[in-house]
Amino acid sequence: MALKIEVPVAVVPTRRAVETFGNRLADIGRQAFLEIGRTGTDYALHHHQFQTKAGEPVAIASRVRASGMLEIELDVGLVTATPRTLTSKKANRFRKR
Repeated sequence: MALKIEVPVAVVPTRRAVETFGNRLADIGRQAFLEIGRTGTDYALHHHQFQTKAGEPVAIASRVRASGMLEIELDVGLVTATPRTLTSKKANRFRKR
């Protein structure tokens, strides 16, 4: 048996994302949530870039708020960049060097 639940997620688009994606932001936010799951890491991503179903590049960062809610910052990605992931743990390790 599987239960379908709703999870609180806040999608925070940048101004550029609002201008570029417009009324597709909610759908792109859902795609971003699923993409975080596909990375196989925890929910705290320092940076991740992927392409939407329509082929548009999207850059996201995510964090878990103190309340437990997942927050996804959404921006327009770079067309020339390959999809990549930098977790918060890796970013912290680089900062300590």
